[in-house]
Amino acid sequence: MPRLTPLHWKELESVLFSLGYALIRQTASHRIYWKSGCTRPLVVNVHGKKLLQVDVISSLLKTAGITRDDFLALLGK
Repeated sequence: MPRLTPLHWKELESVLFSLGYALIRQTASHRIYWKSGCTRPLVVNVHGKKLLQVDVISSLLKTAGITRDDFLALLGK
């Protein structure tokens, strides 16, 4: 089973857009994504060229209700 690896926030953003999430606002370095029918928004820290760590990605996937395998398939890995 493939593992999650750190990735750039723009890669995560492209997957979120393909799942129907929309960027609703940005406050400083926090981008807030929302999808109709969700209970909570997804908050992604954007820090230039820093990569998102695996624990942050897995937490966002859990909040969004996306499995790791589905995420990796959408990511193209």
